[in-house]
Amino acid sequence: LVTAQGFSLSGNGGKVAYWAFQSPGLSTVNYDGTDLHSNILTSVDSALSDDGQSVFYSPGGIWKANPDGTAAVLVKPYVPPLSYTIAAVSGNSGRLAVLDNGVIPGGHNPDGGEEVIAMDNTGSNVHQLTDLNVPASVIYSVVAAPDASRVFFLSADDLTGANAEHYGEI
Repeated sequence: LVTAQGFSLSGNGGKVAYWAFQSPGLSTVNYDGTDLHSNILTSVDSALSDDGQSVFYSPGGIWKANPDGTAAVLVKPYVPPLSYTIAAVSGNSGRLAVLDNGVIPGGHNPDGGEEVIAMDNTGSNVHQLTDLNVPASVIYSVVAAPDASRVFFLSADDLTGANAEHYGEI
């Protein structure tokens, strides 16, 4: 066991990517503790493909690499003011859900809060999925349906008018 700030699990449950407090980088390991690759990437956010063969992460853009950190490819560079944070990968790894508090071309975000944005795993076909209109909104986690037809997210904001306590809405 490690003390982790964040983690992601592959869809098949076989691989975990995590950022541990004790080590300054992203690590991957099989569910049974084998095939550990420590500090392979400088990132605190990641999402694994369903088969665990690809890890998506985001320092300076959105990247895709093998779970051992090799073969890293830049999928989508940051274009200020955007600074995507990886949130989820669809089951077939064809679509990504990311978080950002900027405005994508054709998008709308006058309050500057976090919004959920979807794109192909090549960085193309970018669409803003949410328009929360909540200043400084905070989205804690995002999960994409395996076929990318739906995205679910957890927010501590009062998005529906039924969360005055700000516990978290899905």
